[in-house]
Order: sequence, then C-alpha cells, then structure tokens
Amino acid sequence: MKQAITLNRKTFEDELNKLVISFPGFIMTKEKADLWYKMLHKNIDDDTWKEKIFYCLVYCHRVPNLADILDEDNYYRREKK
Repeated sequence: MKQAITLNRKTFEDELNKLVISFPGFIMTKEKADLWYKMLHKNIDDDTWKEKIFYCLVYCHRVPNLADILDEDNYYRREKK
C-alpha cells in the first residue's frame, strides 16, 4: 500500500521561520501560513519541504514567494546563470 504524502505542521512552521529570520522583507501572517499549509500538506513531504527551503535560503536573491520556493528547480537554475 502506498503511503500518503503529508507535511507535518511543525516542520512546515519551523522551515518558514527560517525564511522570516533570513529575509527581513519576508512577512508571514497566520492567515498566509494557514493558506500555504492547506495548499501543501497533502502534496509535499517533510524532507522535500526542508530541501526547498534550504535551496531558497542558499540561492534566493530576493524575498521569495510560494511559487519561487516550490519551483526552485527552474527558478534557481535561472538565477545561477
């Protein structure tokens, strides 16, 4: 049986906090966090979320939005050129 993909709420929030600390212009409200989590929690797992946040922290040159974080394969490849 295939295991369901889920993102733990604490993992989600811990990783978001890294963005808040690292990007002074990154504003995460409770409403925005709830919306992002609702959109993501059944579509991404903890390890993938952590990896995407890591790449955002290392390579992002501006305050990221959700699309930047999720599309890091294409976004950062373009940024690095």
